[in-house]
Amino acid sequence: MSSMGLLSSLPNELLDAVFDLLSKSDLASISLVCHAWQNCAFPRLYHTVYISLATDLQLMVSRIKSEDETGPLSIVSYLKGLVLDNMFVLDHPGRRKINERDLIDLQTVISRLVGLEILGWDLGFVPQGCRIFELFQSECPKLAFVRIDLQSEVKYGSDEYKSLLRLTGISELSVKIYYRGTASADYAREWAPVLIASPNLVSFSIRFYASRSIGFDVSGLVAALGDQFTRPRLHTFGIHGYLDQEWESLFDQSSQIHTLWAFFKRHPNIQNLALAHSYDVDGYRSHTINPDHVAQLFPSLQRFKGPNILIRPLVFSSLAPQLKALTAGDYRLDDYWASAEGPRNHITTMPHLRELSIQAYAGDAKILLDVLNTFITAAPGLEKIEIPNLHVDGPDFVRLVQTLRRAGSLIEIDLNSSLLKYVPFSGMAALTVGENAAALELKNACPRLQVFRIEGYEVKKWGSSSRCKRTPIFGPIP
Repeated sequence: MSSMGLLSSLPNELLDAVFDLLSKSDLASISLVCHAWQNCAFPRLYHTVYISLATDLQLMVSRIKSEDETGPLSIVSYLKGLVLDNMFVLDHPGRRKINERDLIDLQTVISRLVGLEILGWDLGFVPQGCRIFELFQSECPKLAFVRIDLQSEVKYGSDEYKSLLRLTGISELSVKIYYRGTASADYAREWAPVLIASPNLVSFSIRFYASRSIGFDVSGLVAALGDQFTRPRLHTFGIHGYLDQEWESLFDQSSQIHTLWAFFKRHPNIQNLALAHSYDVDGYRSHTINPDHVAQLFPSLQRFKGPNILIRPLVFSSLAPQLKALTAGDYRLDDYWASAEGPRNHITTMPHLRELSIQAYAGDAKILLDVLNTFITAAPGLEKIEIPNLHVDGPDFVRLVQTLRRAGSLIEIDLNSSLLKYVPFSGMAALTVGENAAALELKNACPRLQVFRIEGYEVKKWGSSSRCKRTPIFGPIP
């Protein structure tokens, strides 16, 4: 028997066991070996399809239109998840990303996707009137999970914004809103109908860009939902923006009757929490919150972004050992962090903390170094540190590098561009002098370092591939 015949005669049970372990790229390669392997690989290749390029979407639509839906290589027979995104456009220069025009053809085949269970929309625009979401929901009877993660800002009050407020049946929603007004609108409550009309909601995140004087009224949103609103699967709740919330009242003696307290008590499975940060940190300097109250309210918390007034009790609480990511979102890094009452002398060990982000624009670099020392000591497994906004001068950069030497697990770092003026020239010339010198200094200090960013922009990468990683779909399909 020929080698091709031997390959074709392998039992399906063995092929299934092996193919289940393979990546999409490996499955695509082995599907070319023989018809038997192609038939076995095909259902796995088209179980969940990610599409970034317009040409790929056009090819899939064309194939669905022409295929025999009962055949062994029918896309619609096996397609359970469809995700449209822009993640790999940069890897294919000259090729066009998906736009509004491409959706016209896609809409002609939606009715054939009878087995579709998951839809992911990770594109940089809102489809006209959001009608395509309604079409998917009406034509795909098994659709149970819809994720919308808009990659660009939506102007408050625009037609796109208003169409988003009509969404129903959403599982994951992430929106960036740009507001140019000078007076606070009731924008928080406007999102309540979307949440109420989405019984399977697992993730809700709003990033609000506006004047510092305008805050996101979290309690107002929760009050509009009603005291019976419950989403048992809710694991992510994020309100990003300037603070309009008196957090100390949430944790005082009468907190059990607080609207927001009741909301969080009804949602004990929240793992990822982002709460609006503060611009005026001085107003909270005299307030203290009991760490036990924080632990009681967020028992499942793993990732947190918010104001220092909540981070302080959080890192002192029994939750600290389970935290995986922490972001201090306040505008200024105040001297509390370096005081005798601060985290340096009271922080709990954080063995699972992998990401630390300090978003402050103002503050003393000495305080920053104290904060880093504190967290590196408490969290020896830190892999990612972000300090993109705080200026660091020459002597402080030297001390910063010395501090980072203790972060033996560090893989990724993001710093402010101010440091480039103070780094000694290393002789490297691939990037700018300052970028190369900083990269060399940091790489020498942290041998495991793979990614170096300046204010969010990647300037140096070592070792691993530079291809983007997609956000996994958390749907009903294993």
